[in-house]
Amino acid sequence: MVDEGALLDIDGVSSVGHDRDHLFVTGTGQFAARVMADLSAQGVVVTDMSIQEATFEDVFLALTGRTMREGE
Repeated sequence: MVDEGALLDIDGVSSVGHDRDHLFVTGTGQFAARVMADLSAQGVVVTDMSIQEATFEDVFLALTGRTMREGE
């Protein structure tokens, strides 16, 4: 079991969530290495990892609550 609270305490981490088999961590800056180190310290074996950067569309949606196409 992952201590999600410990992950939330990592500088740059803004949210932590999970589904049955996956852990999702979002944040800003150079938080990924610290998350991996914390998971290792918790005894979690990471078998796959991907990093996705926000697109312009993602940022627009987060700021306005609508897609860019809705404004057309």
